[in-house]
Amino acid sequence: KTWNIGERHIKGSRNPSDISKVSEDIVIENVYMLQTKDRTGHSDSNPDYIGGIDMMMTRNLTIRDCVAEGIRGQQNGGRAAIFLWQGQENITIERNIIIGCAKGIALGNPSRPFGNIVTGNWHADGAIIRNNFILRGQWTTGDNIAFELCSTKNIRVYNNTIYSEDASYFRTVSIYDCTAKGPTDNVILGYNIIRGRIKDYTDGKGWSLVGNIQDGIGTTVTADWFIDPANADFHLTANAT
Repeated sequence: KTWNIGERHIKGSRNPSDISKVSEDIVIENVYMLQTKDRTGHSDSNPDYIGGIDMMMTRNLTIRDCVAEGIRGQQNGGRAAIFLWQGQENITIERNIIIGCAKGIALGNPSRPFGNIVTGNWHADGAIIRNNFILRGQWTTGDNIAFELCSTKNIRVYNNTIYSEDASYFRTVSIYDCTAKGPTDNVILGYNIIRGRIKDYTDGKGWSLVGNIQDGIGTTVTADWFIDPANADFHLTANAT
């Protein structure tokens, strides 16, 4: 359990002298990351300089069976509970629970990838993201995105529940191309339950939806579909028809 860390709960950095180097064959599992108070007195002036698992330059990374709760800054922003960027190859993210964080799961961000990384112009190349429960933070300031893909390719997002209490929120899911770098390619969102809207920032539409239940109004995917949505227990009830 990591509690009120106030910056990054787990950090994997790059090698600044050789950014072609990667960390390989990593497993992060059964970690509970909890934030119950704002960070104060940090040398960085950004009140939202906070995050959960923040990793760069990895190959064969697995993150599974973790819980992240309440990770957000003073202005309700921050990095994601699971934030993987700048050279991610062959990633597995599965069976995690994310409760009311400023951002849920993010592969990449709108900043351009570094040059000369193993994944070229893409933040991530090759990932399976499956069977995760994400309860989006309720705020409208800050990023507050439940699920984000930026400059990624060969990604599969299967069988997740992504839930915004405000079903009309315009970017519960966000898919983005970095300008002139790594356009989204061969990305499939399949068989997910998504309460909230999807914002498409891509140019070439290199992604597709298959077999999802998506509700951007809030009249189909309702709270009574789930055991305890306020605590991100999205196991289904008999009402989920």
